[in-house]
Amino acid sequence: MRRIAILFVLVAVMLSACSTAEPIPLEPNTTASASSAPSMAPTTSAAPTESPAAEQPAPTESLAADSSIAPPTPSPDTLTLWHSYAADSPEAGIINELVAQARQATPNLEIGAVAMPGDEIINRFETEAAAGGGPDLLLAPNDSLGREARSGLLRELDSAVGQQASLYLPNAIESMKVDGKLYGIPASLSTMALYYNAGKVQSPPRTTDELLNAVKGGTTLVLIRSTFHNFGFFGAFGGRLFDENGRCVADAGGFADALNYLRELKNAGAQIVTSGREAEALFKEGQADLAINGSWLLADYRAALGDQLGVAPTPSGPAGPARPLLSGTGVYLNAATDKPDQAIALGLLLTGQEAQQRYVEQSLFIPSNPNLAIANPALANLFESAKSGTPAPNRTELDRFWSPFDGALAEVLETDADPIATVQAACTAMNEANGK
Repeated sequence: MRRIAILFVLVAVMLSACSTAEPIPLEPNTTASASSAPSMAPTTSAAPTESPAAEQPAPTESLAADSSIAPPTPSPDTLTLWHSYAADSPEAGIINELVAQARQATPNLEIGAVAMPGDEIINRFETEAAAGGGPDLLLAPNDSLGREARSGLLRELDSAVGQQASLYLPNAIESMKVDGKLYGIPASLSTMALYYNAGKVQSPPRTTDELLNAVKGGTTLVLIRSTFHNFGFFGAFGGRLFDENGRCVADAGGFADALNYLRELKNAGAQIVTSGREAEALFKEGQADLAINGSWLLADYRAALGDQLGVAPTPSGPAGPARPLLSGTGVYLNAATDKPDQAIALGLLLTGQEAQQRYVEQSLFIPSNPNLAIANPALANLFESAKSGTPAPNRTELDRFWSPFDGALAEVLETDADPIATVQAACTAMNEANGK
């Protein structure tokens, strides 16, 4: 019934100003690849550059229109969506089915879904949108959302989405905001979780104390030495990175306790590695019983361990649930679209409850809707981890976080430095770099 209601809205807004259109090919680009893993962390040996999604190449410094690029001139009666799911993926199939339904409901408006390579979609969108062209809608990771919104390439969606925002997890909605304004409709989520070998670990640790005691008792744990992968521990110990003005306040507590805890894990026997590939191999080859890593590795880990793979939320701490960084994929509207109402209706259809239920049932999709039935226990636990996640701030101050705090983590683990002093120094360096 919900799909019918949304399609009714879609029909109403699309028929209001449409005439017969030349068709757009609906077949996706067969070279497209899935794009589900975040690339918000800096490119280091510990960052998740080994994930299935290719890291997006750096854009040019200016997103102003290039006079040498002629913007596309689509028919005025077309609506185009770009996404980067592989042509043979379940997600692409569901998108094509939903778009086909919308096309049937609005015969006077041609709707096209185009799959593009994951390592090209962001730069190509930014280039074409800056020149006044590009698709009406973009379905992509939110890694570059802040840059695109501040460059004027995306349409603000607060008033358009309105009460529909309550249909999604609050932190998923927050992850789609820039400077307090909504620029995306959340679809799938990405976060960190605790993976375990069920053949060796019968009951996964639920708290930081249980995890430490398990390692002391001989359970092998592999961690990647990066703040990106271990961010959830900061929240578990009560840490907070920013105040409302973007000033680092990590030195107010929690962060130092988390660094000290990670040092305790290492001293108890946890393997701390600097290479994401090494960490993945140790777990897949059975040399580690436990691993904290990204949700995008679920398929790889399941292929390696089969039915022995277990997934649990990142362990909670003395201050409450772990709060790993949360990112995801959303639908965004090109600021240049001349059909914002129709585009919003299609975006809500593509990310609505019925659509997400289909994604969950047919693929390894972590939903942004809190009201779904998730039969797959691994997905259900990844969803639980995502529910407590901290939305990766779409603010420029985050760019100056990684280097000083990765350095602080390395000092505490490798040179036995004082956690309080190293966090204070890292926070000071971050604030100075941000002019705070």
